[in-house]
Amino acid sequence: IAVARIDTAAAWGSVRDTVARQSRQPDSVWLSGDADSSVRSAARSQGFSWLEQGHDFAAAMQAEDGGWAACLNAGDYYAENYLLDLDVARAYTPVSAIGKAMFYEFDGTNAQVRHDGLHYRRNVALSPRRALLDVSVHPEAVLAMLDGTDGPCVPGDSIDEFNYCGNLARHGHDRDRWQATVDA
Repeated sequence: IAVARIDTAAAWGSVRDTVARQSRQPDSVWLSGDADSSVRSAARSQGFSWLEQGHDFAAAMQAEDGGWAACLNAGDYYAENYLLDLDVARAYTPVSAIGKAMFYEFDGTNAQVRHDGLHYRRNVALSPRRALLDVSVHPEAVLAMLDGTDGPCVPGDSIDEFNYCGNLARHGHDRDRWQATVDA
């Protein structure tokens, strides 16, 4: 599954576009947030699940016991093979979290590498917004993302830095300009 917090129409558009461009489509997408009813209606009409805090979160988490969740941040850019890369890596390691400890982040002018040297490392701290998480092991991180925070870092294995750029969508820049950098 993929999960995201949606508080505005722009955030909805960013997450909708992220999911649409993925070469590996999630089985389901859970959204939550303070977006208005027209955004919620649009999300539901396109097959996304809108969860209300409290009971919906708990029921959804219980139903996904044993499943995996990719937490998406509307301000970040996730390239077309982001979910595929994480899912393939998951097949080769018995950990409960796979993600990007080393990654690109847009600083307002350029995409900069963050945490250089932390790619292909075992047992590193991963932010949920750049990870695929076993829901039964890390429910608190998934719930935190749905609640609008990055959630606690979780231990896991790090893959390459490509197919992701933090804060790029938030700055409203043309993603095609940066695609060669982050879409390896």
